[in-house]
Amino acid sequence: MDQKVFEHVKKFCEAKGYGSDEETVVEVIRETTPVWKDSGDKHRWYILYRKVVVIDGMCIGFLDAECTGDDGTEDSCPFNKKSIREYVAKEKVVTVYEPKPEDAPQKSAEAVVNSI
Repeated sequence: MDQKVFEHVKKFCEAKGYGSDEETVVEVIRETTPVWKDSGDKHRWYILYRKVVVIDGMCIGFLDAECTGDDGTEDSCPFNKKSIREYVAKEKVVTVYEPKPEDAPQKSAEAVVNSI
């Protein structure tokens, strides 16, 4: 775990009256509701997600696995503390595709098939 992140979350934990050991700091990070989570990397017994949480103003990202329940145990859901590090919010433009408005002329499905 990044030392700057550890110190930041440790200070947060102390202010809240929680423990300040590494295990508690990791638990607080993992139990905080993510502000972002990717679509995941699927494996047989778990799905590995990249998650970002915000704790006391700091964006913290890490890899976290969620068990699929396919004959796996909690031990088959890996967690690597080394993946915990500070992230920054970066605004990006995303293009989405939507159907044309109703006033635009549209071909029927049959006309589309016949034109092929």
